[in-house]
Amino acid sequence: MKFTAHIITGALLLATPVAFAQSANANASATIITSLSLVNTTPLSFGAIVPGSSAGTVVVSPTDGTRTLSGVTSGGGSGAAASFTATGTGNQSFTITLPSSINISDNAGTPHTMLVDTFTSDPSGTGTLSSGTATFGVGAKLHVAANQTPNAYSGSFTVSIVYQ
Repeated sequence: MKFTAHIITGALLLATPVAFAQSANANASATIITSLSLVNTTPLSFGAIVPGSSAGTVVVSPTDGTRTLSGVTSGGGSGAAASFTATGTGNQSFTITLPSSINISDNAGTPHTMLVDTFTSDPSGTGTLSSGTATFGVGAKLHVAANQTPNAYSGSFTVSIVYQ
């Protein structure tokens, strides 16, 4: 009986699977690219405007700077889309972030303001750094109050870009 017990125990030991630890190697990598820079080369201009007896708007196209006037009259001259030049690593895409609105002011003792909103870009929302550079335009809508106080109005806005 002892002999049979030893044979059964030996058979069980041989039949028991043996677990071995396994391992694998993995690679790690990184690519360093040039940081983005952005320069405003042309300011956004709504041009000369004659206000009306009711509120109006002036929309500047981001593509070519043309103006669309509603409820106001052109005072001569033309508008201009803001123009930006982005530089960075070639063939990389980037996202353009525009403000939702700003106020421009005449900086008088008691300043008068006008709202600028509906900012748009061309290309819209994203761009690609072909050969490491890209240019894009920014337009917006100016809200002119009825009988807006005549003066030169100005303000600033921020445009930002990030790699996608």
